[in-house]
Amino acid sequence: MATTANPLTQSGTETSLKAYELGAVECFPKPLRATLEQFNKNVSKLGKIVLAAANSNVRDRPRHSAAGGAETQFDWNGHIIAMSASMGGIDALTAILSHWPVNCPPTIITLQAEPALVATLIARLDGDLKCSVRAVKDGAQLTQGIVHIAADPERHVVLEPGQPPRIRLVEREPIDGVRPCANLLYGTVARAGIPAVGAVLTGMGEDGAKGLKLMRDAGCHTFTQDRGSATVAEAPAAAIAIGAAEQELALDPLIAAILGCCSTS
Repeated sequence: MATTANPLTQSGTETSLKAYELGAVECFPKPLRATLEQFNKNVSKLGKIVLAAANSNVRDRPRHSAAGGAETQFDWNGHIIAMSASMGGIDALTAILSHWPVNCPPTIITLQAEPALVATLIARLDGDLKCSVRAVKDGAQLTQGIVHIAADPERHVVLEPGQPPRIRLVEREPIDGVRPCANLLYGTVARAGIPAVGAVLTGMGEDGAKGLKLMRDAGCHTFTQDRGSATVAEAPAAAIAIGAAEQELALDPLIAAILGCCSTS
């Protein structure tokens, strides 16, 4: 199921999030301009969404709530976490982050979704979870207890090495039609030479696969969401096809594996 909504209003984004909770695969914004260029762009995007929805695992997808969050403290070993998601990612990330403890490992996420919808999601998660959830800001430090989500379609997000590492936003053309690009983020994590865990979650297309392979080749821990549990399996399948992931896991074991890689115990 796909729905249309106006992402420019608070009520519109709340309606879209409710639609996800009720089983929508994707929420597509109503066009704001009636130009031929915009029409062609919307038709192309909507066509891809409909095809992906038709081949999705939405019927078997469990419903998740972020309420409560994790209570336990966490003995961090210095690893950071980088994840990417697109179609179905709001549901998957809600499930994953509900297990993040108050002093969770530093986490950065690229999420291909409507920016206004993501802003509402961030506000909801930040209020519901024990850890802090924020929109990516240029120059922000990657520190414990904070999850950074990047969804600005005008800028890429990269990692700058340091103590602690910093997030940088860069204005460049889309890479393979995507911005922010998970491949670019993962590539900068790999080059930074710092302990890290990467995970490609549910999503359309192949973004994240090549970058995750770079992380694995650099000695990082790498995972994908199980294709059977992913709402849309295209992105995990692309990563698995090139040997980018150590393991392919359903959400519950994936959560345990990621946090386990970041724990001293």
